Amino acid sequence: MAVEIGQTSQFQPAVIFDGLGTFHMLFVSQDPSNRLLYVTSGDGENWTEGPPTGQTTHSAPAIALYQGETSSGPPNPNLLVTVFIANDPSNRILYSALNLDDIGGTASWNFAGQVPGESAHGVYAWGTKGELPQVTVYFLANDHTGRLLERSFTIDAALVP
Repeated sequence: MAVEIGQTSQFQPAVIFDGLGTFHMLFVSQDPSNRLLYVTSGDGENWTEGPPTGQTTHSAPAIALYQGETSSGPPNPNLLVTVFIANDPSNRILYSALNLDDIGGTASWNFAGQVPGESAHGVYAWGTKGELPQVTVYFLANDHTGRLLERSFTIDAALVP
């Protein structure tokens, strides 16, 4: 039997486990504001509000985890990335990032930009491990063809303090 987790949403949530003991969830508020909300949990059932994303969307968000690895130079941050559709008729694919290395401190979501030249009806995303913070987004074309598309993009780690 399903267990209520004390949250409500207009659309399905996006959830990811970071491998370090924390579940991260993003979902759209159950009100006309369409706020993109972020909560965390250590057990997947009891959730705590995290830093506000400062974003809105009219559809289900996607979530990706980038875990930095570097062989030289400064270390790359561990980033939680939300990919979402703009809360306007353009349906542009946008993304924001949260530096998980700062969680518990002054962590905040930072709007990072638009997936260059792309718009969609729905999105799914996944992150990579490596030297560059890269995310791949799969999405439903912003037309009536039903085409599924894929686009990878690199996040400027400097945008995430």
